[in-house]
Amino acid sequence: MLRGNGGQDIFFDAEARAIIGYLARKLDAASLTDVATYFQRDVSTLSRQVGKIENQATSLREVKHKIEKYINAIAQA
Repeated sequence: MLRGNGGQDIFFDAEARAIIGYLARKLDAASLTDVATYFQRDVSTLSRQVGKIENQATSLREVKHKIEKYINAIAQA
């Protein structure tokens, strides 16, 4: 859970954590171990979820487009 700017709690589901892990690794921003530790999750579970996202990103145009949008947003931040 993270705290938003307004102090509200932000909860992440498994897909969101997997996308964050995928982006962290792809952008060389953090290791999966670091991401798993941050979210208090098992690294092997996160790794499996990231693998699913990688497969979807190569086979599903919608997922690939979503990830490209995230990368562009991060690059502009």
